[in-house]
Amino acid sequence: MTVFFNTEIKSDSFTENLGNFCLLPVRVLFEGRTLTKIDQVFLEMESLEGSSVIGKVCKVALALIFLVPGVILGTVIKGLSFINFSVRESHHLFNQASSTPGSQRVLIEGETIRFNLLGNPDELNPSVNSFQHGLPYDWIESSITSPKKMNLKGIRPHVVERLFSMRVNYHAIDELDISKTSMVSEQVRKVAELCPNLRSLKLEGLHFNEDTAGYIRVNCQTLDQPSLQEVQKAVGVEV
Repeated sequence: MTVFFNTEIKSDSFTENLGNFCLLPVRVLFEGRTLTKIDQVFLEMESLEGSSVIGKVCKVALALIFLVPGVILGTVIKGLSFINFSVRESHHLFNQASSTPGSQRVLIEGETIRFNLLGNPDELNPSVNSFQHGLPYDWIESSITSPKKMNLKGIRPHVVERLFSMRVNYHAIDELDISKTSMVSEQVRKVAELCPNLRSLKLEGLHFNEDTAGYIRVNCQTLDQPSLQEVQKAVGVEV
């Protein structure tokens, strides 16, 4: 029931969207979530900026005023939307993802906004076009102009390449996880070229040549010792 009242999954269903709009006071009062479904996973855009005290008071006051009519209308309207199979399926998938340990993590984080991934990235459709239509690259470009942290573990390599072709300042990235992405030497080298100020780099499951490892050491001179060890391990050289 918490998901029903306090979680908005963006939908093509007019009825569900209307029901979620009516339930907005509940999400304001109880820190609800808004997610976008991409294939079998969910993406959440979360603001890291706190509202002013006056702004918070106004939001809470309005939410309290509209709480009762919003809950009554929202429950009826959103309940009717569950006649639609796709609506029921989305909520079922969300419940599965929410109950799986470790399924939620930061995908990209900037100064004021972060995108959270909920679910198993292996479930993403391998089609480039399918993922481009799902993941709002434009939102990321406009919201996070200087990403600080990227956790791309398990994301398919063509998606990683697309994320690193956005019009943003990658020099600001401090932490990067590209473990289990199946990226090859050339792809890893390009990422290292774009991120010279990395402190933490995770490469579990990747294998690349010594030239790429050498380039990473030279270009990313701020890497910590555990990251340098991962670079060595990726080329099969024991530290």
